[in-house]
Amino acid sequence: MNILTDTLAVFIGLFQLGWNNILPDITSLFAILLILEVTMFGLFMALFNKSSYTEAIMKTFVIGIWGWIVFNFPQLSLDLFNSLIQIGFTAGGLDPALDTTHDLLLDPSRIAGYGMEATAPLAGSLSFAPWDLADSLVLSISYLIIVLCFLILAIQVFVCQIEFYLTAAIIGIFLPFALMSPTVSLRPHCAT
Repeated sequence: MNILTDTLAVFIGLFQLGWNNILPDITSLFAILLILEVTMFGLFMALFNKSSYTEAIMKTFVIGIWGWIVFNFPQLSLDLFNSLIQIGFTAGGLDPALDTTHDLLLDPSRIAGYGMEATAPLAGSLSFAPWDLADSLVLSISYLIIVLCFLILAIQVFVCQIEFYLTAAIIGIFLPFALMSPTVSLRPHCAT
């Protein structure tokens, strides 16, 4: 039953390797956009005789924050992912600090394995059931439905994590574009 977890580990490794491979390109893109933004800001200040220190400090602050987000995006996205899991624990009435099932939620093979454990009593009673066709049919259908539900849940966890890492990688590519106002339309949009 470890095929889902092993496949997920391969995908996560590939996404992290991909992020490490495109990070130099993201850095150079951010540097180019930063140079253009600072040059345009300086020209605007010089041409229109505006020497507002407030605008310069605000522009420096925005550039600094945005640079921090761009260069720390992989860790920030993982922190967001883990905080959403903790919020789910809290909403479910569990204390995230004391709960050890965090890793269980991220392991699709273990979730599918729990389906086999949950249906073990059904399988046992099915093997010892009298040869009553109705009882055997009900037990068999119940067994298959429960195993199928756990398998669907495991596949959903698998797909959810793949989508998260893929989306994080794609968003990371477009983050530097939000630095400049002419390219801000290329930044990732959140659904409203």
